[in-house]
Amino acid sequence: MDFGKGRRLGRRVRVPILAIGLILLIFGPRVSAYGQAVDIPPLISPPLPGVVPPPQPEVVPPTAIPPVAPAAPLPEGPPVRVDAVQVQGVTVYPPEAIAPLYADLVGATVPRTRLDAVVGALPFRRMID
Repeated sequence: MDFGKGRRLGRRVRVPILAIGLILLIFGPRVSAYGQAVDIPPLISPPLPGVVPPPQPEVVPPTAIPPVAPAAPLPEGPPVRVDAVQVQGVTVYPPEAIAPLYADLVGATVPRTRLDAVVGALPFRRMID
């Protein structure tokens, strides 16, 4: 048996391991220094000695706002004869879809409350759909 080859192989393996260990020993502390926290100065500087901050204003709760009286209802007035109905600004529905809401008004004399009810029905229909 020849133990000389095994011994040389052992030296060849030991030398790189020792070299790597020596490199880590030398450069290891330098690399770990980069991982340490850096002392960051505060974003707000401490107050200067002898300088007093200006006095803060007193916080006062808001005053109560008196309730607003409801608007007076519009006088109903005499009934109105409706010759034609023109709807502007309605882009959601085609004119044929909303015509049944006001079809009975055309050519009739109606009170203002009925006209107000038809005008109020347009946004209500949109909410329902």
